Amino acid sequence: MIVKLLLTNFLFIALCSIINAQQLSPSKEISDFNFLIGKWEADFGNFKYYEDWQNENEKIIGSGYRIKEGKKFDGEKLLLMNIHGYISYIAVVGKQQPILFALVESGDSNYVFENEEHDFPQQIIYQFINNNFIKVFVKGILKGESVKDEYNLTRINE
Repeated sequence: MIVKLLLTNFLFIALCSIINAQQLSPSKEISDFNFLIGKWEADFGNFKYYEDWQNENEKIIGSGYRIKEGKKFDGEKLLLMNIHGYISYIAVVGKQQPILFALVESGDSNYVFENEEHDFPQQIIYQFINNNFIKVFVKGILKGESVKDEYNLTRINE
């Protein structure tokens, strides 16, 4: 109970700071992100990256991880939820504190989440191509350099 209260307070404070720092796009519904539900894979040759999403109680909960030589590593917990009328993307990497990204732009197929205060990335972009293919872009400034990573994710059936 205490952990839930602390997480809620943290998310509220973080969202308020993001709202004050930038203009958010009009509200979307969590159901607008149902295209994510399922398991996705990107093959990088020497490792594979996966995202696994499911709908749970008006939230979309996911995980992202890599598999190399049969071993799972670099796991993160992901969450899409509506906080006071704004869609938020929350990532928890390892035992670090949650990182909140606010939806700042959306169109028919692009969803841009941003947190200018985060070290890297400052933007996470999901681009819906079709029911079996999405692109994810991770963008920002890292060590003074502009960096943009691209993940081409294909839906997999297990």
